[in-house]
Amino acid sequence: MVSLMETAIGERLLRTKILFEAVAWLEVNSKSMNKRFLMDLIREEQLRKEGIDGDGDIIGRYSYVTQIISKGKKRAGEPYTLYDTGAFYRGMFVIVLKDILKVESTSDSYIEMRDQWWWVDEIMSLTDENLQIYINWTKKDYIAYVRKALQLD
Repeated sequence: MVSLMETAIGERLLRTKILFEAVAWLEVNSKSMNKRFLMDLIREEQLRKEGIDGDGDIIGRYSYVTQIISKGKKRAGEPYTLYDTGAFYRGMFVIVLKDILKVESTSDSYIEMRDQWWWVDEIMSLTDENLQIYINWTKKDYIAYVRKALQLD
């Protein structure tokens, strides 16, 4: 009698032992296109369009003085977009850690903003809705990792 592990199915089952969640996490989230997508969810969908942080809270509202200084580009009462010269947005990058994706920026304005009374770390995190969008975006890469690890292709 042949044992299960001596069959083609058994060989596939043995390969499942080489699946590592941490390796999948790093491989998927280190892809530059996934990092870009994550940053765009924060930059464009949250900050530029809505002026919200990862909790869905409005970061702050522009004052009348800001409207005058910006020559009307920023209107009093509108939510902060944190977009001025674009350096903050262009300087954004993702650090892939063991169990978290940390978004930061290399811009001087980022360093200055972190000292402001209104700054919260959630500004650089995803809303629950955008987290689900990111999860759905990366599913295909997780599936590809499993297929490669199990040698299914």
